Amino acid sequence: MIDIVRDFLLEPVILIGVIVFIGLVLQRKGFEVVVKGTLKAMIGFMIISIGGNIISEAVASFGLMIQRGFHTTGLILSVEGISGIAVDRYGTQIAVIMILGMLVNLVLARITRFHYVFLTGQQTLYMASMIVVVLTSMNVHGIMVYVLGSLALGISMVFSPAVLQSYTEKICKTDKIAVGHFGGMVYFLAAWLGKIYGENSKSAEDMKFPKKLAFLRDSSITVSVTMILFYVVAACASGRSYVESNLSDGKSYLTYAVLQALTFTVGFVIITTGIRWFINEIVPAIKGIADTWIPDAKPAVDCPVVFTYAPNSLMVGFLASFVGGSIHGCDDRMPDHSYYSRDYGTFLCRGNCRSIR
Repeated sequence: MIDIVRDFLLEPVILIGVIVFIGLVLQRKGFEVVVKGTLKAMIGFMIISIGGNIISEAVASFGLMIQRGFHTTGLILSVEGISGIAVDRYGTQIAVIMILGMLVNLVLARITRFHYVFLTGQQTLYMASMIVVVLTSMNVHGIMVYVLGSLALGISMVFSPAVLQSYTEKICKTDKIAVGHFGGMVYFLAAWLGKIYGENSKSAEDMKFPKKLAFLRDSSITVSVTMILFYVVAACASGRSYVESNLSDGKSYLTYAVLQALTFTVGFVIITTGIRWFINEIVPAIKGIADTWIPDAKPAVDCPVVFTYAPNSLMVGFLASFVGGSIHGCDDRMPDHSYYSRDYGTFLCRGNCRSIR
């Protein structure tokens, strides 16, 4: 009986459901709201894991084509993809650290002058996943994973919005909201450099940007375009005969490349759907507690909160990021510096190996 209860409570999906259930009950929500919120959070968490498996399989073929075509290793950097894979492998640790990190955030927002409540749930999930993987790779185990992980996550959730707040106020013309994103230090650096080198320059918002490129603001479209480009290049580099003999079961190598790229995108969309379901239920459960405990709290929300204030800058930033990521290469050879991990569907590099975005 004890084993059954232990296994039940240690299952990450069940743990998430219990946390959301408790949060909604404490807010005295109706029966139907509690049931709906609990089940949608649990289903969303499972969807994330399924999407991660799909991406893992799609990336495996990409890695093999990169190895064959360029005699080197490559990594596709996707926070959604790696979070899905990490949840599948370390679901319990990630769930516990995510919840404890949120609680640390609330405590710090209460007792310090940084009254930021981090509400970007998908970012919290990504960071919790990364913290667990890093600590595990450092051979940190047991209770210390949860102690160190939750403290690192909670502290980051408070101070990341604080670093950006002065610039957020300038863009949004209000101090009532903050940006809750763990890329905060990079954004701060970009804003600081812009202040130095762009003091008297023309604003990107004064540019006439082609309306035909507006479709790139849809993340599923940008992922599709990017991955089709990468997969087709990898397939051409590895050669038609290699792909059709070893990977596609005789199917045209270009057709196979496009289908694998779209499979990656499907995994991405599945993960983001699961994240949306999961976050839409767990965030209100935490926020309801924060509203009563921290009256002067500032919600730290995802970076799209600033998009409508500077749409041209958004497009310029995307294009610059795409170009910069595309030219970042890898020049080490696989036999000397790396090995292929089918568990993660990606190449893992040793030594001086750099990643291909």
